[in-house]
Amino acid sequence: MIDNNNILLITDYEEVAKSILEKIILLRENDCITVCNVKNTKKILQNSLYSIVILHETDTPEYTNKLITTIKEAKNDSSIPTEFFDFLEKLNDFRVNLVHKVFQNNIIRHDFDSAKFVLEYTNKRIIPMTNKAIEINKTIISIIDL
Repeated sequence: MIDNNNILLITDYEEVAKSILEKIILLRENDCITVCNVKNTKKILQNSLYSIVILHETDTPEYTNKLITTIKEAKNDSSIPTEFFDFLEKLNDFRVNLVHKVFQNNIIRHDFDSAKFVLEYTNKRIIPMTNKAIEINKTIISIIDL
């Protein structure tokens, strides 16, 4: 699990921001939510990395699409090369596919009919694999934070 999330809420309406902030649940103490208006979006995005961007916009679909393009361009303008983000996406896809394949290949076995076997399998295989993925994610995040 990621140690913290930087969340950006983009809206021109204070009451909407307040309402959304009241409804966001399951935040941890070290998660951070930044609220900005549409006008400051590009500047804010260029100065920080955000795990999640929530866009509240009520103008035309064309204007909304323009804002989305601005958000994507700001991500691409960051000091981290786009190739790195592409690599992370490929790495994550590979990890997800690997876990699914391992699970699919093992679930067919009749050993999984036994609760004891499932518990042992979970403790010896699934949990260590998950812990290793978390460790890799933390390493990647620490590299990004450099």
